[in-house]
Amino acid sequence: MAKLEEIVMRLAKASEASKEGSDAAYHGETSWEAVFKSIHDIQSVLNTQNEPDQYDDLETSSPAPDIAIGGISSITLDDVINGVPSRQDADVLVSAYFKAKFLAVPFIHERHFWRRYELFWACAQSSNFLWLSIMFSVLGLDTMLGMSPMAYQEVCDTGYPRNLSDDDFDEDTSVPESRPSTEPTPMLAWQTKSHLYGLLRRILQHVLRVESPPYEETMALQAELEVFHNSVPDCLRIRPIEKRYLKSENSVH
Repeated sequence: MAKLEEIVMRLAKASEASKEGSDAAYHGETSWEAVFKSIHDIQSVLNTQNEPDQYDDLETSSPAPDIAIGGISSITLDDVINGVPSRQDADVLVSAYFKAKFLAVPFIHERHFWRRYELFWACAQSSNFLWLSIMFSVLGLDTMLGMSPMAYQEVCDTGYPRNLSDDDFDEDTSVPESRPSTEPTPMLAWQTKSHLYGLLRRILQHVLRVESPPYEETMALQAELEVFHNSVPDCLRIRPIEKRYLKSENSVH
């Protein structure tokens, strides 16, 4: 708990570094300050539960689990490998994952994954924790929502994803230029979303400001949002019901 509190405090201080000289003490619900306060609330609740009862002797005989991660001891590579389901079950789960094109994470190259997958079953001990973590993510998806952003576009030099399919490149090739938006691939929707998220982040920061933002900034963001809306590829647009019989197989239903 102390380590988690220390990490959150560092993130909270970093997020306020650009606000020096301000007397405002307001923090939104998605700020790291709010996360830090929640941790203190949990500590306060735990500290009030000190009333003795008939189970005190039993409780003091075993260490209490950590509130964040529970009573989990460190594990070895063998422990992780033993947690992998049977080859038959794993084949079914992995195949189902890659068939769900709108759920599969696009940064996993399918052919490369299958090659490493076969190597894993040939010699499981040669696998590392990173690849095993990716495989477990494929076997069982998790989604975490509501956390504060930990990386901002202004401090990154990573570009937007390209509209490419796995057939366009591999380990021994250079990544080609992006296909045009008229060629729908499973990555096209992700590429479009990546442009939207950067804009939405700025809009949310704008509307959550403590002081009323200038009207000119509001209209400028509105104009950018309209430009993005007009740039959405036709295959990703929702068509009227009466025109559904004209849509292609790549259109949004």
